[in-house]
Amino acid sequence: MKETDKRKKEAILVSLASFTENYRKATTRELNLLWIESLKDLSMEEISRGTRRCLTECEIFPTIAQFIEKAKTNPIERARQWTDAPKIEHARKRVPMPDEFKNLYKKFLESKKLN
Repeated sequence: MKETDKRKKEAILVSLASFTENYRKATTRELNLLWIESLKDLSMEEISRGTRRCLTECEIFPTIAQFIEKAKTNPIERARQWTDAPKIEHARKRVPMPDEFKNLYKKFLESKKLN
């Protein structure tokens, strides 16, 4: 086993130990092996990012798919994807006051002046 593979395996096991502690759910040897096999293609940085984000963003023990999604997407990059979204323009269009209302309002103001 290469040194980098060994470090990745240890990092994944540390992630699982963190999840076990945080989510109060025990892991089995089989689950550990499944995670190691499923995450072996991730870089050390991605494993670290996935662990951090799962611990801060997930409310329950994450699935492998959730972990990979959080490991591969950087929150800053995710925020940038919305820069191309269409902008909503809040244009004010004047609504003309009906003549009848204008006349009634004018009469109301005049009656107030007389009192």
